[in-house]
Amino acid sequence: MTSIAHSDSLANRKRPRTLHSVRGHSTIVTTISLVIANDLWSQHSPLFLQGSPGSGKTTLALLSARATLCPNRPIGTSDNCGVCDTCMGRDTTNIIQYTCTGADADAIANLIDIGRGQPLPKEGSPRYRFFILDEVSNMSNQQLSKFLEVLEGTNLSLIHI
Repeated sequence: MTSIAHSDSLANRKRPRTLHSVRGHSTIVTTISLVIANDLWSQHSPLFLQGSPGSGKTTLALLSARATLCPNRPIGTSDNCGVCDTCMGRDTTNIIQYTCTGADADAIANLIDIGRGQPLPKEGSPRYRFFILDEVSNMSNQQLSKFLEVLEGTNLSLIHI
């Protein structure tokens, strides 16, 4: 499993810290902002992002999750603070990122089971847990079908990249 903890790499230093500081993806940023501001993840899940390498898919997925989970985000907005532990990537309690490098669906199913087994969020804590599946295109059709079978009937918010 890939960690999304804060890193001092050049890529992380140059990455935007807030959803609204993303450039060049106005349609998707507007859509995601409306979902976050109106608390509609359960109605718009899962989110699929597709594009060429380096186009910002992982950044958009992380910013979407962080903006939703930001404890300093005013209710009814998608404006995350960009400085708290969640926004900086240091608190990954409710964000699990997994890179599919030809992994079989059983590994991802186990990851989902781990997520399901986590204690339910306490009152006042975030309502969502995000699973960001990166490089889903590496899964075979058979693996993807098995994974989707496991996923059916869950209320998990997933972001597939």
